[in-house]
Formats: sequence, structure tokens, C-alpha cells
Amino acid sequence: MLFSIKLSWSKSNEADGYEIRRTDAKNSEQAVIASTEEISYIDKELITGLEYEYTVMPYKQLDSGQRVYTSGTSAKAKTYL
Repeated sequence: MLFSIKLSWSKSNEADGYEIRRTDAKNSEQAVIASTEEISYIDKELITGLEYEYTVMPYKQLDSGQRVYTSGTSAKAKTYL
């Protein structure tokens, strides 16, 4: 059975966007799953019975296209579906 989870966080005035990273019990490495300018994100098609950990990284976008991660606070959440 598949589930979804909605993540939300406070706006960082210094950020142009947010990079959402996820780690799950099957894969111990953090993977970038999305980037958004919004202050929420819905992660879909999660597998029941796995533990997921999320990190939201605020960033500034340079003219060169490079991202510089700001000193804003990252948000972490764990869920067990």
C-alpha cells in the first residue's frame, strides 16, 4: 500500500528556494527528491512500514545556476508509515 506525507516549514527570508532530501530505511544515503520555492511539499508513493527522514535545505540561487545553502535552519522529520 502506498501513502503520501505533506511536509511544511517556516519561510526563510534569505532563501530563493528549498531543496528536499530524503533518507529511508532501505537506503542510508540522503537523496535529493525535489526543489521548490513553496514552503510545503507532498512526497507521494511512500511504502508502508518504512521509516523516512527528511531534511529541508534553504538555498540562494546564483546567476551561474549554482546553489549556495543559507545558514537558515534545516527541518527534519521522521515518520513510520
